[in-house]
Amino acid sequence: MHALFFWLLSNPLAVLLFLLGLALANLWRKRRDGRLRLLAVTVLYLLLVLFSTPACVYFLRGLLEWSYPPLEDRSEDIQAIVILGSDIQTNEDAPGGVTLDTHARSRCQRAAEMYRLGAPCPVLVSGGRARPGEPACASIMRDYLVAHGIDAADIIVEDESTDTYENALACRRILDDRQLHNILLVTDAIHLVRAVRCFRQQGIAAVGCGCHYLSTPTNRGRLMFWPDPRALQTCPAVCYEWLALPWYWIRGRI
Repeated sequence: MHALFFWLLSNPLAVLLFLLGLALANLWRKRRDGRLRLLAVTVLYLLLVLFSTPACVYFLRGLLEWSYPPLEDRSEDIQAIVILGSDIQTNEDAPGGVTLDTHARSRCQRAAEMYRLGAPCPVLVSGGRARPGEPACASIMRDYLVAHGIDAADIIVEDESTDTYENALACRRILDDRQLHNILLVTDAIHLVRAVRCFRQQGIAAVGCGCHYLSTPTNRGRLMFWPDPRALQTCPAVCYEWLALPWYWIRGRI
């Protein structure tokens, strides 16, 4: 019990938020500042507390991830697997000095699993260069898939797109040329809602296949309502998806 108490106190974020909350409460009690300014600071403080609480981030992320539960098999009518790229990172031990980041690697691993669950089919990897002078993510994904047992003849590379909308446009042209209409779309679970809608907007019958699930029962803890810096670390990706969805809708992309 004492160890848990000292662990809670050793969390600087929680302690500072608690002290800041006391300071705000004291300001409200004394009313030495303007009401509107105090209200603005209080709202910002409450938002900081909210987004640093694991339960909040877990729920916001889960609303996206739970829309597409993990698949256990591959439907027989799937004609191709499409993998959306993420990013690459420097690795001196890897061929060419670069390797896939965690997200792109997870997507490729998931796609390879689904590939082996049925008859061989085309695998379209999509993702261009994130920065000038670097190789395209799709090229590194192709090499990774070949190294993990996927037939190189089945892999199609789309290495020009730089975001989800461009992924959908470029993949549609390639899929139409090959008369492939029913696809398994592989990306992070949190990204599937926007990605699947984007592909379906292009007339592609996309079935979402997620990886990198984080809002799962095994990730729930007894301190879900205690502020934690790790919640703030994962919050940007969650907020990005929730902001991107209305933006894509306004622009007619989904």
